Amino acid sequence: MIKNLSIAFMLLFITSASFSQDTTPEGETLEAQAVDPTKGTHYLGLNVGSSTGIGFSYKYTKNRFGFQLSGIPIFTNGEFWASTGIAMTLKSKKSLTSSSKFAPLLYFGAHIITQRHQQYEYLSYEDYYPYEPISSEKVTEITMFSTAFGFGFDYKIDKHFLFNFMTGYGLYYTGDFSTNFAGEIGLHYRL
Repeated sequence: MIKNLSIAFMLLFITSASFSQDTTPEGETLEAQAVDPTKGTHYLGLNVGSSTGIGFSYKYTKNRFGFQLSGIPIFTNGEFWASTGIAMTLKSKKSLTSSSKFAPLLYFGAHIITQRHQQYEYLSYEDYYPYEPISSEKVTEITMFSTAFGFGFDYKIDKHFLFNFMTGYGLYYTGDFSTNFAGEIGLHYRL
């Protein structure tokens, strides 16, 4: 199901870019119109990250600072799984002054995953002969948390699409605390 949703949204982004306007109301082409970093820029896209969340993503950047919120709930047959993540980014000063498509950055991310599912325990039929088998229902809830900091980059594919990659070092809680490397990747469409 997630694979089908991913393909559908990739097609949506591609078709949105092909039908978007090439000129502003004043007649100026978008290529000639520079993106002003002092004005905020909004993005929508997809993100997968161990500390920035999994799912649909909203990203906002202004000057050197950026904010990203990602998440998705999934409901199937009485089970529930949800991912919610947030990230803060700080771009290098050079990326604001150059016309480069490549912008190095630092990031901090936090991610929480909630999972709820039902378990059924069946007791052996032989233990209760001649009675019917007995079952018991148990609802299990699991919450996992991760946070990480590190470095990465934003890469402008064209005037509408932004690819970002970030890696760092993270702290994970899945019942016990552990540390490990973190990785994040995303594709966003500029609104």
